Amino acid sequence: MMPTKTRVAPEARALWLRQLRVNAAAFVGFPTNSCSVDGHPVAGLFGGFLQPHLRGRALDIGCGPQPKAAYLGDYPDDLLAGIDPLPPFAEPHPFEFSQGVGEALPWPDGSFDTVILATTLDHVYDPAAVLAEARRVLRFGGCVVIWDTFWPGAPAYDPANPPTEPPDAYHVFHLSRDSFERLVADTGFSVVATAEHQHPYHSAFYILEAQ
Repeated sequence: MMPTKTRVAPEARALWLRQLRVNAAAFVGFPTNSCSVDGHPVAGLFGGFLQPHLRGRALDIGCGPQPKAAYLGDYPDDLLAGIDPLPPFAEPHPFEFSQGVGEALPWPDGSFDTVILATTLDHVYDPAAVLAEARRVLRFGGCVVIWDTFWPGAPAYDPANPPTEPPDAYHVFHLSRDSFERLVADTGFSVVATAEHQHPYHSAFYILEAQ
């Protein structure tokens, strides 16, 4: 089947493109404040959370321009696929890679046993469309593993009516716990496991299964 049809959100996409350029510049040299790079204080914690659930064919949505995200460890490259709007910076990814966006995944229905969104969902322009696409490409019995940051009191985000200015230099919007869990429920997922870490900021890890 074709990717999920997303709402037309030209203003949100324009804002997202502006932020993408900032994020691309921040990735140069792969500094350890980039969440998928070895040495990041939470990447190792997320890797430990992810590993028991990482099985079969796996898709990393927002895999980044580094060759392979630190949280994937030594998971076999021939079982991995990744998508990111940024091309590889230094060397090719060692796994199947598509340059694109999570709102329109280029894989058929039921292609993956595990889908990963590691600090990705608050960097897209239509998070509901991304979760709908993750659900579409997930095989029966598979799971979605998410790492994101919660910002208490963050205003609700609507890609059809985005903010005039983003909340910071790197994000189109911020997620609160309530807005994230409403999004999860609205896109047909249930939460089966969570973990949280307060330092250096409020990181939340979730395991989702399709209802």
